Amino acid sequence: MVFCYCLLPDESILIGTGFNFCTINKNGLSGNFPHAKNGLDACVIEACKPFYPPQLIIQDELHLISGPLGTIYGGYETIIEDMCCLEKNGKKIHPKYVVSTATIKNAGEQIKCLYARENYAQFLPSGFDTRDAYFIREIPLVSKDLEDLTEDDITELLEKGEKPFRQYAGICASGQSVKTTLIRLYSVLLQEAFILSEDPKYQDYVDPYYTLVGYFNSIRELGGAVRLLDDDINSRLKVLRKKYKNARQRFLGFDGKKEITSRIPSYQIAEILEKLAEPFDPSKERQSCYDVVIATNMIAVGMDVDRLGLMAVVGQPKQNSEYIQATSRVGRKYPGIIFTVYNPYRPRDLSNYENFVGFHSQMYRYVEGTTATPFAARARDRVLHALVVAMLRLQTETMAGNKGASNILSISDEDFVKYLPVFSKADY
Repeated sequence: MVFCYCLLPDESILIGTGFNFCTINKNGLSGNFPHAKNGLDACVIEACKPFYPPQLIIQDELHLISGPLGTIYGGYETIIEDMCCLEKNGKKIHPKYVVSTATIKNAGEQIKCLYARENYAQFLPSGFDTRDAYFIREIPLVSKDLEDLTEDDITELLEKGEKPFRQYAGICASGQSVKTTLIRLYSVLLQEAFILSEDPKYQDYVDPYYTLVGYFNSIRELGGAVRLLDDDINSRLKVLRKKYKNARQRFLGFDGKKEITSRIPSYQIAEILEKLAEPFDPSKERQSCYDVVIATNMIAVGMDVDRLGLMAVVGQPKQNSEYIQATSRVGRKYPGIIFTVYNPYRPRDLSNYENFVGFHSQMYRYVEGTTATPFAARARDRVLHALVVAMLRLQTETMAGNKGASNILSISDEDFVKYLPVFSKADY
């Protein structure tokens, strides 16, 4: 969708994604389509009074701009920043950047690679005490062990608002397959949440734990869980009801199980997220909220559902930052608990299980540094020609149109050389 203004507002906000950077070399007006299309008249482009370029650029989820994406992104960022620069009294004024991320390591090196900036300020600073950084304060759980907590203690914590956000539990069943462990874990969590929902004493507190979020490292592993939910887990729920003499059994209906993966169309994912926010209603016999939602790393960014409080992670993700981002989807408003199922036949999973307490007490310390090499030899082969075309089209009026490519012959060597500093870091 393209919005055209007869008069540009004084305060404007442009919103976009980094994936669209690669279109600027194909579109001389970078977002406008001057030709007639679909029966609509062509846009009329006329000269107007120059206006100030964007002076503040806000980038969210900086940790995602790494690897191959960060390499290509850093190359196009040279063009984006040059378009946002302001020439005043012979001096080039660059825009300021505010970038945010929840998991970052070696931030200075990544900022230098992506934005060619040497000076940066990281907020929040570490401070003198990691437990109290003024903006973030660590609240102790309780002065006693968890097993010694009484119902009065829990009620007092909830009334004070001093509730923990997440509690982690590791499971590694030697001699059993991961699928067997997964069946038993899912069955116990689903059945226990159902039993609590039947008790009037706990009906007001069971909502965050009524919907189980399952996290998998690959679609292949998730596909196996889909079959388990349709067959084995339902059978195991029946066994649990008989074993513990429960009055009722929880049944997983067809509409109560959903997946959030790249196999699902984007419009359906939006519908799933909207319904995922529907709470448990004790007054209804048939609940409209989901029983189980299984997902891959698609939920690590952008799934902000406050009511979720229960998650099961199958296997340690390849990156610790991914593990932190994924598990932070639960426990956002209410206390959350995450069960991590480790594969005893994988050395990395077994090592994480053996060092479970030490790792989870300082997870952010183990975040891996991100990499981006926008000016490496192979990266230049990929994007340099596109950057040169983009710079010429966006800075030269006669070459902006699709039919203006031949005008490159009219550009003198002196005019062409003035664009070269854009691709170097000498003037930053």
